[in-house]
Order: sequence, then structure tokens, then C-alpha cells
Amino acid sequence: MRTLLLAVLYLLSACAPTMDDLFMMANSSGDWTAVNARLEVEEEMRAEPLECRSNFILWCNSSSCSCMPGADITDRQRELALRRGNNHRH
Repeated sequence: MRTLLLAVLYLLSACAPTMDDLFMMANSSGDWTAVNARLEVEEEMRAEPLECRSNFILWCNSSSCSCMPGADITDRQRELALRRGNNHRH
């Protein structure tokens, strides 16, 4: 249940103000509640490891991790290999 809550909060954060926006609003209003809440959610997301369901693979980039279908990962790896191969041809 906690993972579901974090997933929903993460998805909602895509529509939420950026951290910079939150800092600017907090500086002008003096109310740091939203900043603290965002920091707590981000910390919980980093602390709780993701568990992917069957046929899904944990895929991470420099800022986040998510579960992706195994077929998508295979396609990405194939595409990267093709790009590398094309970059080395002269």
C-alpha cells in the first residue's frame, strides 16, 4: 500500500511545481510546509527499493528508477547497440 501511495505521489509530482518554485514560494510566504513535504516524499522514494512485477525490469537513469517491460529494455539495448555500431563506421 505504501508503494502505491508513493507511486501516486510521484506521478502527481509531474504536474506539481518544481522544487525551485516551491523554494521561491516558501521564501516569499515564510511557509515551508510544501518544501518539507516534497523533501520527505523524495527521501522515502530513495529509501524504499522498487520491486518490479513479473516480466518487468528495474530501469534507472541518473535521476530516477522505474519498472519497465522487459521487451522495452531489450529494444532499447538493441537500439543503443545499433547506434554505437553506426558511430564507429567511417
